[in-house]
Amino acid sequence: MAWILPGSQPDAVLGRYDYLEFWSAVVLTGAAISVWLVLLTPASRRRTTGFKACALWLGLLLGLGLAELLAFALPARHPMDNPWTLDGLRDSGELSHVRPAHVKWRGLTRGDLVAPGERDPDAHMMTFVTDMDGFRNDTDVQQADLVVIGDSFTEGGTVDDAQIFPTLLAGKLGVKGRNLGRVGYGPMQELIVLRKYGLACKPRTVVWQITEGNDLWDTAGYEKWVADGRPPYLAYLDRGWDVHVKAWHERSPTYFIYDRLRRYEREDWPFSGVFHDGAGVAHDVRFFLDPSLLEPALGHPGWEGFSRAIMDGAALC
Repeated sequence: MAWILPGSQPDAVLGRYDYLEFWSAVVLTGAAISVWLVLLTPASRRRTTGFKACALWLGLLLGLGLAELLAFALPARHPMDNPWTLDGLRDSGELSHVRPAHVKWRGLTRGDLVAPGERDPDAHMMTFVTDMDGFRNDTDVQQADLVVIGDSFTEGGTVDDAQIFPTLLAGKLGVKGRNLGRVGYGPMQELIVLRKYGLACKPRTVVWQITEGNDLWDTAGYEKWVADGRPPYLAYLDRGWDVHVKAWHERSPTYFIYDRLRRYEREDWPFSGVFHDGAGVAHDVRFFLDPSLLEPALGHPGWEGFSRAIMDGAALC
């Protein structure tokens, strides 16, 4: 009955069973088979066989239960665009989070707009290297004519170093540049980066990259974190049930099996296009849609801190 009752639904095993329905059916079926095997055993061995079956089920369920509990309870990992290493981000204090110095990671890219369960059709091998301060530069740069600050768009965690815009810009201008972008930063952190690292390079030009999609909310979130006493930032991000559920999805053995068996039904992306690169190769592009993009900047809870950071940065330069 557990296999018959569920109706058809998207992104499910055989197009019918969600996680709970699938594993309930599996366990109930296994239990029913065990009962019948015990009943078919000669009466003289039935009690012993029943105890063995119960011990097997108890050990299996306890072991799985412990594994699932650990998968849920362990802190969430923060790959931030690629799975770098388990210590890819670290708490800092003033800057909320930093990357370790002189990390070299090589692996497959993962696009930000790949839908859950999809493989990135443009995934390719790439190398990510950090300098002495944990910023994305393949060499330690003490002096630079060009300094670029910003967030993940500047750090460029999904493409090779030769393809990110700070590298391209420095090459076009024929100057030495330094990339000081870092994923997850907003203007208030970027102002600290400018003051602490950027101006120390004695640059002639500073480019400050702004993201209209989330910089206002990043500013509001950073100000709240500061007001809360600057607790360890990665643990601060881990608050909430949904964070632990997502972490559980990444580690759970039963969810891993379920996820590999279920059938994803790819839906049409609501807003997309085609980008032709310099070599004439066409790439599908998915544009991000979010209600927060419709909110006016003026009057936004992050606007005051955002505008103040930009003005302070301009005055510093």
